[in-house]
Amino acid sequence: MAILESQKVDYLWKKLGYGRTKTDVNAKKKAFNESIPSPLLLRGDKIWAQSDLIPATIPAATPSGGVVTVYSDPVETVADITATTNCTWKTNITDWIPPEIGSTYLVKVYIHDSGDATNAIANGTQVLAAGSGNDDEWFFDYQSGVLCFIGENLPFGIDFTGKSVYITGAVYSGTFGVGSGGGSTSTFGPTDSINTTGIITASSFVGDGSGLSGVITGLTAGANIEIVESDTGNFIITATNADGSSGLVEDTTPELGGDLNLNGQTIFGLGNFDVAGIMTATAFSGSGASLTGIVTSITAGSNINIVESGGDVTIELDTVDFSVEDRTIELGIVDGNAPTTATTWDLGVLFNYHDGTDAKKSAVAWEQSRERFVFARDADDGGGIGVDNPQLTFNSYATIEVGSIWVNDCAGQSELIACDNGERTLNNITIDAGYF
Repeated sequence: MAILESQKVDYLWKKLGYGRTKTDVNAKKKAFNESIPSPLLLRGDKIWAQSDLIPATIPAATPSGGVVTVYSDPVETVADITATTNCTWKTNITDWIPPEIGSTYLVKVYIHDSGDATNAIANGTQVLAAGSGNDDEWFFDYQSGVLCFIGENLPFGIDFTGKSVYITGAVYSGTFGVGSGGGSTSTFGPTDSINTTGIITASSFVGDGSGLSGVITGLTAGANIEIVESDTGNFIITATNADGSSGLVEDTTPELGGDLNLNGQTIFGLGNFDVAGIMTATAFSGSGASLTGIVTSITAGSNINIVESGGDVTIELDTVDFSVEDRTIELGIVDGNAPTTATTWDLGVLFNYHDGTDAKKSAVAWEQSRERFVFARDADDGGGIGVDNPQLTFNSYATIEVGSIWVNDCAGQSELIACDNGERTLNNITIDAGYF
């Protein structure tokens, strides 16, 4: 049975009218109830800048240095619990390459035991987009990476108990955005060079000082740029192609307050570091002390501003979403290492909020002078934590809500306050009532 015209209309209505992925029939989920984006606009941050490098035929495996990531080993999807049971499945991967590039990019779909991607192709059941004649066709949204059994029924004769949907295909992994090579991509790393793959696409960069001015042109894949501050306060910029070819325009005496441009793209200068996609920069604001470190996983629409004040460099992140892969975050590092002399500053995390009357900061902090942790409802950092503002001021302390309290002290480790079967108890403690 072919897909019903009403289902096609429902899909187009949700796609064109709301920019959302169809995950269920209209009777069960209206267009305004759909929540998974399926962008239709030709947004600058979503343009596949290297789409011309996508092979017409899907490669057997992910090619080295290419713009295609091949999932020949199936991706196990996750059921969308907001839709009818087992109707919709999410890969959580966007920008799948559609068949308009080539027919071999049509994804393949398998149903197999959950948690067993290795055997999904060999032992699973492949279901076809056309279905089995039981109104059980599927539709895959290549932009959002979501598969929906778009008909009225699930695949005929398949028990979904303990099963998952698995998908093979390919994803675009090149640069995004308009402009040369999708814009300037800068990652701050531990070397003094910008190693490029293609024009103005950087894998590492360390800059130092008060603005760089000059234009470097003629870069080829594998080119290297070194920026070194001279004793006179100027910056020496050396650019060399991988094959050692010359013909590059180099500014060896950049002026203060200018920008360093790579083929018309500002990568270091005044203003803000506006990103569209991970680490895709159009401008970067920096001045003063050496700027070294790594910033990753900044999403579209984020903003980075770097300001020098009193010899310190403050990095402000104004992000739409900000994720950190590290399991621990260290505070109080001095020049990349643990402190080697006695420290006097308080350390902590501040949380900005507004109580309806005033803007305030709460805090979870280590108070150095009393050597203990503090939970503060209202704290003051004196205008910025740093060498010039070593201490926090705790105006009022916060209430702490926990399930139980454990103590590890001279009496050993034990649970001090506990709750069991609706009764709260005070354990392993001696109460001194004093004298009468």
